[in-house]
Amino acid sequence: MGNAEDRNVSGRTEIIKPVDVKPVVDSLSQFVVTTDSVVVTVRLSTTQRARRIAIDWGDDQYDTIWVRPGLPVDLHTHPQDDPLPEGTYEFRHAYELPQGGLPFMRTFLVHVENADGSDDLRLKTVRLVPRFRVIQYRAYLYLLEPCDLFDSSSELTIKQSVAGETVRVWHWEPNSSFYPVSTVLEGSQFAVELTTETDLNAPEYTEDVTVSFHFDESDWGPDQSGRHSSTISRYGLPDRAGEDVDAIVHVDKSIGGGCEIRLHYDREATLIRPMPSSGSGWPVFEAARA
Repeated sequence: MGNAEDRNVSGRTEIIKPVDVKPVVDSLSQFVVTTDSVVVTVRLSTTQRARRIAIDWGDDQYDTIWVRPGLPVDLHTHPQDDPLPEGTYEFRHAYELPQGGLPFMRTFLVHVENADGSDDLRLKTVRLVPRFRVIQYRAYLYLLEPCDLFDSSSELTIKQSVAGETVRVWHWEPNSSFYPVSTVLEGSQFAVELTTETDLNAPEYTEDVTVSFHFDESDWGPDQSGRHSSTISRYGLPDRAGEDVDAIVHVDKSIGGGCEIRLHYDREATLIRPMPSSGSGWPVFEAARA
């Protein structure tokens, strides 16, 4: 068989030389990982010069730097000629939203190649909880008919409730011989943030949100009332890029008639993706304090 380092391949002798393994050291004074929605932020502080800092995010995406962030890149300079100084480097990465928008796990690898030839490797697994912002735009009302048989005017009090709390009150007195009569409920727009967190003990857990409009008509004769409610569900949010609600509210009255009100409003749900305003996750650098 011969020596393991001296093998004959097709009549030629091939010398196999062992490769020196780079020592793995602890060269970071800080390694902090935080998550927000689908974004991971890695903040690390080096204690010595580095030739390269690389992150394999575990989703076929990579970040690698060999020139200090914020400096112009000289394409004629070899990376090893310009090592990264000591300091704090911050990386951000946004993962793709999985189907269903449920919380998910990701594992990534941080590799710091130091100027002295040593390496620092950090493997980290994180749990991400997607957050969504739901905007409900202002509502429109269309009174389709007078609320009283013997009076062309109506006196309507409209209350809007969000999650069981009254947030707006309007008083509307349409007086017209022609129907429908319309109005806009100024100030009825609002925004809520939701997650699809399933752990009831988690700080991110959010209940579904119920939105209600309550109508009271209190002019001639007994009062009459009607109500419309809808729910902003935590589930199915990724697929709800746009949603419009169009409903008929029956305002009933035991004596003197009743009326119908058409209520319309739009909703829109978007994924919260807290990346820098530039839209880039390119690393930033803070010089080490002297």
